[in-house]
Amino acid sequence: MVKFSPNGRFIASASADGTVRIWNAQTGKHEQTLEGHLAGVSTISWSPDSKLIASGSDDKSIRLWDIATGKQHPKPLHGHHNSIYSLAFSPTGSTLVSGSFDEAVFLWDVRTPRLMRSLPAHSDPVSGVDFSLDGTLIASCAGDGLIRIWDTPTGQCLKTLVHEDMAPVTGVRFSPNGRFVAAWTLDACVRLWRYAEGRCVKTYQGHRNEQFALGGCFGVYGSVGWEEVEEEDEVEVEVEVEGEGGQRVQEEQRRQVERREARVSGTAAASSAAAGTAAGAVGMEELVLELQQGGSGGREKERYAFITSGSEDGAILFWDVQTKEILQRIDAAHSGAVLGVDAHPTLPLIASGGLDRTVRVWGMVEDPLHPPDGTHVGAGSRDADGVVDLNRSPGNFGNDVISGRPNDSIAEGDDRFGSNEGEVNLGG
Repeated sequence: MVKFSPNGRFIASASADGTVRIWNAQTGKHEQTLEGHLAGVSTISWSPDSKLIASGSDDKSIRLWDIATGKQHPKPLHGHHNSIYSLAFSPTGSTLVSGSFDEAVFLWDVRTPRLMRSLPAHSDPVSGVDFSLDGTLIASCAGDGLIRIWDTPTGQCLKTLVHEDMAPVTGVRFSPNGRFVAAWTLDACVRLWRYAEGRCVKTYQGHRNEQFALGGCFGVYGSVGWEEVEEEDEVEVEVEVEGEGGQRVQEEQRRQVERREARVSGTAAASSAAAGTAAGAVGMEELVLELQQGGSGGREKERYAFITSGSEDGAILFWDVQTKEILQRIDAAHSGAVLGVDAHPTLPLIASGGLDRTVRVWGMVEDPLHPPDGTHVGAGSRDADGVVDLNRSPGNFGNDVISGRPNDSIAEGDDRFGSNEGEVNLGG
C-alpha cells in the first residue's frame, strides 16, 4: 500500500517486513523508517493534518506514529483478534476506524488512545472502511458481499447493501458529497450505490478483478453535481433498515455539501480559479483540465467526476461517473495486477502499486484521451541498483518521486482476499 500525505509532502509505504517507510514526495528521498510491528503491515492511513500515521499489521495491533519525531505512541491499539486489513481517519483526526480479518469494525479515540466501540460488522473478513466527508457516517465492506453504512456517534447500522450475485467486496469509498458509495468487487465490477435508497445506480466494467483485493478512488474536476447522477435500472437489491436508521440516512442524503477543495480517503479534488484549472485523481495519469468548454481529443474539456480502478491485467481504467464511458485505459501500467492507486492532494500526480514489485508515480497529461508518449514522471522499481526508473516528459514536474534499494517490501496482495504474491520491493 502506498499513500500520499494530505499535505502532499510525503509518500508512505507499508511493508511486508513490518515497517512503514516515509519518502519525500518532491525529491524521492527516503526520510525515515518506522519500526515496531512484529509482522507485516497491511494498511496505513494519514491523519488529516499529516502529523500522524496509523498502521495496521498482521500482529493484530494498530500503531500511531508521530511523523515529526518518527516515534510511535507509547500505547499500541489492541483489541482485534486477527490481522488488521483497513484503516481510515475521521475528517477531524480524532477518530480512527479499523477493519480486521476477525470480521469486526472498531472505532478508536486517537487522543486517548482507547477503543470506543466494537461493531460486529460482517460474517467474513472486513476488507475496507471509509468515513464520509463530514465524519458522521462510516462505510464497511467484506468478503460476505455486504456493504454496511454506520452512524458514527451511535454505532447503529443504518443500511445494509448487497448485490444479487453476492460477490465479495474488496473496497468501499464515499463520494465527495457523501451521498453515494462506490464498491469494488470480485466480479470485475465497480458499483455506485445511492445508499440512502439502497439502490445500485451505476455499474462500471472493463477491468479484470476476480482474484485480488484491488483498490481505486474518486476524482472530481470542478463543482460536479453528484446529486444529479442519473439512476438506471439495475438488479434488485436487498436493503436492511434497523431502528430509526432509515430516517437518519435520508436526512444525510438531503444534506447539501459545500463544493470545496477536499481529500476523501486518498482521493483529491482541487481547483484553482486563478489558473483556470482543476485537478484530481484520474488513474495512472493525472489530468489538468481547462475549465472552459472546447478543446481537442474528441471530447469537450469539461468538469466531470470519475472513478478509477486497478486491473488484474496490469491496466488502470477511469470511468466517467455519469456516462460510465471509459475515459482512459492505461495498458501495461504494471506487468502484473495493479492493486491500488492514490492521488496527490493538490498536484496532478498519482501513485500506483502492482504485483510487478514496483510503485509508479505518474504526471499530468493535458488530454486524457490522447496522451503523449512518456507521460509518467517516475517509477520506483526493484533493479540491481535500486535506481528510480525515471521517464521525463514535457510539462512534468521533473522530480523522481521514489528511490530506494532492493529487498524491502510493500505488502500489497493478501491470501485472505486472493493470492498473496504482491510484495512490492521498494527500499530505503
